[in-house]
Amino acid sequence: MKKTDVKNILKLAKRSTWSVDDFEWDEPLSKDLDKRSKELLGMAFLYISGIERLGASVFRIHSKNVNDEDAAELFELFAQDEERHADAELAMAKRLGYEWKDLPWTARRSFKLLQKDLESLLEKEIGRWIHNVNCSSIMFFEFGLDSVVLPVLKDMTNDKLQKKVWAKIDKDESRHLAMDYWLIENRYERNQERKENPVEGSLMSDIRLVGQKALLPAFIAARMVYLVPGFLPFVRVGMKLPMRREYFENYMKKVNQVPKSAPHAMEVKSYRVRASLIKRFLGRYSEEAVA
Repeated sequence: MKKTDVKNILKLAKRSTWSVDDFEWDEPLSKDLDKRSKELLGMAFLYISGIERLGASVFRIHSKNVNDEDAAELFELFAQDEERHADAELAMAKRLGYEWKDLPWTARRSFKLLQKDLESLLEKEIGRWIHNVNCSSIMFFEFGLDSVVLPVLKDMTNDKLQKKVWAKIDKDESRHLAMDYWLIENRYERNQERKENPVEGSLMSDIRLVGQKALLPAFIAARMVYLVPGFLPFVRVGMKLPMRREYFENYMKKVNQVPKSAPHAMEVKSYRVRASLIKRFLGRYSEEAVA
């Protein structure tokens, strides 16, 4: 496998920046967009916009904690990508007649508080630990976006403007995915350098974090109080979308092909454990899950 060229991806990312203002947002809507489609797409865009902003915070945590200057700069650019994607999705929702205030109050509050939590991790040692144990599994969320969520939304309409926006977002996401593979290989290399005390060590491996880690269960339980009611409406929207088996099959194909681009993936515990759980969970949806 050819090693990820971080410097080249960084140059490409700098050259490929686009703006939400590049699009003509008053372009007429496609005639295949009926009232139900507008509602489903509009609400889905709002939720995805909120998730993209959370993704920006996650990329900034990576930027703060990776051991490569070019990668750190690149992840900051990726954070800016996610914020731009969020703005574009808000604009697409508005074009369909929906704005952020149309989300349920519980959902808006969940996004706000979760965003605050993630931003607070940037300057905390626990943020570094979360990066170390979770950076090798971020691609599972990227796969979900690229293989399930976006294909559903794209298939719901032939709207020309939406296609133009998705084309820009897809190019950004291809660079994000390349660095997801890099994160896995980087984690493997750093673990090899520290075999006695790998960077993705056990929960109690770092004495500086014992106190913070001990509070994690209470921290997570407290967040469930607002996350569960906040995201239930999102689940209801998702249940109404025209999902197809092939979306989940494509997702699992990507999961099964990860070792081709990151040959040491299965030697990285945080990746291996999550891959196994996902295959079990999606087994009923796709034959690929048991490959």
